[in-house]
Amino acid sequence: IFVAKPVSTFADHALAALARRDFRALLARRRALGLAFATAQIIHGIAIVIFASFEPTTFEIDGAFLGGALGFVFVVAMAATSNDAAARRLGSKAWRALHTSGQVTLFVIYAVTYAGRVAENSRYWPGPLLLVAALGLRLAAAAHLTLRSRTLPI
Repeated sequence: IFVAKPVSTFADHALAALARRDFRALLARRRALGLAFATAQIIHGIAIVIFASFEPTTFEIDGAFLGGALGFVFVVAMAATSNDAAARRLGSKAWRALHTSGQVTLFVIYAVTYAGRVAENSRYWPGPLLLVAALGLRLAAAAHLTLRSRTLPI
């Protein structure tokens, strides 16, 4: 279930671009979904810090920790800029660059995490399946929009 929030915010715009149906309700709630995800991640981060303070021998700084820390930095940065005033101050290009790179970074973190879990236990397969589906939607939407922009109106 935890992967559903980042997948929905990763793929919602692509779904709207491809389906040509009224997905305004989904897009209108995109900020709320992102902030709900950020809230869950921040609570998760606080829980990790509390656990590490009680069990410091189980806490080590390794690749997983560094990747997770980078993910938390992006989550906080995206949450902090998920309002109209911050978006205006950043400018649309910088805002889009931050949020796109943050989403891609989180996608990679989730993909690596779930791939490792599936290797250990096949019951984790729905997570990677959702991630692959979301990536497929994003790639298909990008291709669709690219082809559409090169087509002359008749």
